[in-house]
Amino acid sequence: MDQTNKLILIVVETTNKAQTDPAYISKAIREIYKQDSLITERYGYLSAKTNYKSRSIINEIKSKTSGFEEYHIVYCLDTDDIFTDPMQLNQNNEIMEYCRKNNYDVIWFCRDIEEVFLHKKINDTEKLKESKKFSSKKGISSATLQSLSSEGKYKQTSNFTKIFDKYFERK
Repeated sequence: MDQTNKLILIVVETTNKAQTDPAYISKAIREIYKQDSLITERYGYLSAKTNYKSRSIINEIKSKTSGFEEYHIVYCLDTDDIFTDPMQLNQNNEIMEYCRKNNYDVIWFCRDIEEVFLHKKINDTEKLKESKKFSSKKGISSATLQSLSSEGKYKQTSNFTKIFDKYFERK
């Protein structure tokens, strides 16, 4: 069996300083999947969804994947108000197409990561505090395997396990 160390580079909307999204994603991975010493997780930080194809994120991806024979890029993005805002829907479709062309996976959180894991809308000023609180509590809060395994975009759902099941083994 191949013992190659592989990288899962998870590109998130948050900043490197805040690191709110990785708090939810890392904990959910630890709760749902077996730990594998041959898989390395790293994060890339968009700082804003609109930076999805910026030169700085392209360079960050190249830098963080350097030295790995096998790596996978997973963009984790909020859908935002795609049901009521056609501009959001168009932007999300552009990002999905960009990721498809680059062979990147996309995990979406409908409408945002906090709504999926906490089942409530969080003000921007409270996101850091809420992510820290989430990290310190047992379990994955209001999220369920069903809400994290959605095929379609419905409020408080994600395709989280549909993507990560490709790379991790469930507990």
